[in-house]
This record gives sequence, structure tokens and C-alpha cells, in this order.
Amino acid sequence: IEDPIVDVISVADSSLIQYINGSSGDLSGIEIEAELTDIGPFSLRGNLTYIDATLIYPVSNAGLVSDTVVQFPFQPEWIANLNLGYKNEDLGITANIVYNFTGEYATTLRSLNTGSDIVQSPQHGIDLVIGKKFVFKKHLRCSKVVVRRQ
Repeated sequence: IEDPIVDVISVADSSLIQYINGSSGDLSGIEIEAELTDIGPFSLRGNLTYIDATLIYPVSNAGLVSDTVVQFPFQPEWIANLNLGYKNEDLGITANIVYNFTGEYATTLRSLNTGSDIVQSPQHGIDLVIGKKFVFKKHLRCSKVVVRRQ
């Protein structure tokens, strides 16, 4: 990637963000996905992603500017998802417990060699998703639709 645009903490005022062009960057990775569905009404799905998002950009070091190598902002090195599912065809019910992991990543980079990046900590999330299928034998009809703007 040529001349990627990144936001950095301003040298003049650390409460300000400025945009600069990085020297170059490279983005590559691998994703592995697996699924197990032959376990009765249950299923297990998961994926694991590794991202190598290398950014080279200039930083100041005692008045001298030199390139430093970091992970691209907003690009975690690791992402993982795991889904345990249940499906009952007779009742039309599905339930899924979903676990998500997103690794640490920088959101704003330092402009001074002695400075610090602004970093988003690793995130863990668990969701419960429940679904019910409804079958209607009669047609539903909407005779009037009102859209209001405020």
C-alpha cells in the first residue's frame, strides 16, 4: 500500500489529532474456519483470523524524523468467533450462543518516538440470539402507511 493515510497525535498539541501519509504498508493474513453439524440438533462453528497489517510511517525522535514499523490502526492481529447453535425444526426455534474476540489494536498512532499510541484493549463479547419461525395461513394487509418527518 503506497502512501497510506493515518491519524497521529499532534506533536504541537497532544490533545489534537492530525493526518499524515505513511511511507508504505502491507496487509496479509489467514483465516481458518471449522463447522461441526452432525451432533443432533446442535451445531458448533468457529473461525480464527490472523492479520499481519504492517505500516511504516515517520515519527520524530529529538528533532530527527525516521520511519517506524507498527500494526495498521484499527487492525487487530487476532480475531476469533465461536458459535454454539441449537435448532428445533418442529417448533421452529433456533438459539445461538456466540462468542467474539477482537485483539488489541491502535486507534491513533504516536508522532513522537517517545510517545504512546492510543490503544483499544482486547474485546470479548457473548451474544444470545433466539429465533422463532412463524407461519401465517392468512394474508396480512396494510391499507394505509403514514410516514412522518420531524
